[in-house]
Amino acid sequence: GDARSRELVDEGLRILREAWPGEEMRGVDLLRKAVALSPQDAEAWGLLAVAWRNVAEGAAPDCVSAAVGECGIAARRALLIDPRQGHALAALASIHPYLGDWHAAEQQLRRVLEVAPDNPTALSHLIMLLQSVGRARDSWDLSERVLAVEPLSPLHQFRKSFKYWIFGQQPESELAIDRALQLWPRHPAVWNGRLYLFAFNGRFDAARRLLDDPAMRPVGFSPPMQRCWLTSLDALQSRTPAAVASAKATLLEAAPRGFAITAMMVLSVLEELDAVFTIADGFLLRKGPLIGSLWPAPEQMPINDQIWRRTMFLFTPATVAMRRDPRFKVLCDDLGLSRYWQQCGVGPDEFLLREAALPPRVP
Repeated sequence: GDARSRELVDEGLRILREAWPGEEMRGVDLLRKAVALSPQDAEAWGLLAVAWRNVAEGAAPDCVSAAVGECGIAARRALLIDPRQGHALAALASIHPYLGDWHAAEQQLRRVLEVAPDNPTALSHLIMLLQSVGRARDSWDLSERVLAVEPLSPLHQFRKSFKYWIFGQQPESELAIDRALQLWPRHPAVWNGRLYLFAFNGRFDAARRLLDDPAMRPVGFSPPMQRCWLTSLDALQSRTPAAVASAKATLLEAAPRGFAITAMMVLSVLEELDAVFTIADGFLLRKGPLIGSLWPAPEQMPINDQIWRRTMFLFTPATVAMRRDPRFKVLCDDLGLSRYWQQCGVGPDEFLLREAALPPRVP
């Protein structure tokens, strides 16, 4: 039983590491079999808790609560066998959406890392949380740490390319995302990351070629998304009033249906800031005319960075114009970001709020 159980755990680990949408339940099934064969294996129970945690994040509304419950059961089983089981602790620390609850969430994740400093789940969530509150430099350091633990994770690789972008290192950013795309050509997070970097680094023809290649498109990339992107690229490239107006109308309509983050980034680059803040109110604060569902829309590509309304995009080069607008401070107040910065005594990285917003190169 032990050898078979180990095989199942290893395959479960691979599924968790690669995070392909639609594979989450397969991870649960494999790890359930592993704990059935080795009921005293704390690691297998801990990984089962993480697998259920991931199911909960992407699940349909009627399945979320059950997945959260199963995550708790598996985590408690793991912690009965080994009170310091890192995967179980990480699953429990990351099962809550942390929008507006940054400080408590960060403390929980840091407590896990005191016990299990290399835990990829805890590291990954802390990387996202720190980027979400504008602490790009601290997020970069953890990004390096998790890459040393799991070099073959598409999520860590795609985030690394975004880190380069945020720090103004465009050539490194392009090379990093291309390496990831060669290894995981149809992974939604990687493919989407490649598209973002083409679009926001002025590589419009390359972005169109990526969109026009059906063989490369990830599962879940829908015709409405294709239309939104093509309209956006026309506006970003030509900047004619007609193209910008067309993109704005298309993006305002698409924003509540799972396209809010991309819409805010594109419209910020186009300096259509009234539209940006209307979308931000609807997506992040659930007020105003553009309130979408709290759950992923059917035509939304399943990218786990976006499902729980994370705010990493607020601190990227695409949203410089948004950060310069006086309404940004109000948004940060309303989201609890300002309170978080006060509680921690650490604000967002200076370069993110400076006029030119060009960072120093990372050593």
